[in-house]
Amino acid sequence: MKIRVLFFNIPTVMYRQDNTLRSYGYAYDELNRLKSAYYRKPNTITPLPQTFDEYLAYDLNDFRAKDFEKVFCEETERSSITGLQRYSGNDTPGSAQLTDELDYTYFTNSNRLREVTDSQNSSMVLTTAIPVEMIMNMT
Repeated sequence: MKIRVLFFNIPTVMYRQDNTLRSYGYAYDELNRLKSAYYRKPNTITPLPQTFDEYLAYDLNDFRAKDFEKVFCEETERSSITGLQRYSGNDTPGSAQLTDELDYTYFTNSNRLREVTDSQNSSMVLTTAIPVEMIMNMT
């Protein structure tokens, strides 16, 4: 069976909230997995470094995408998310702070998610959460 894999990455998403234009820019790694999301307010001059940014880490185990059928069709723990850092703030320069520092652990020899721990003791609470569907689809 021949498998066709289509790659496309979304570079930017723009939206309006409170009549203000906002955007997220996305960066991907060499395997086209989301690496980071950068929050911006395109029509403002003042940059908002790290405000609402997110950074992902993956377990590669020296893994490289040479055999696409194996990479995208077989279960493998080698491309599992191992960490997620989420920042929050209030749309003003210098307000960004690390809100979540999530560590993902998996069952041995599996990509089934076992536990997510947050090592960040932040008083900030984001209004968004990791959807259960996303966690369930990781298995």
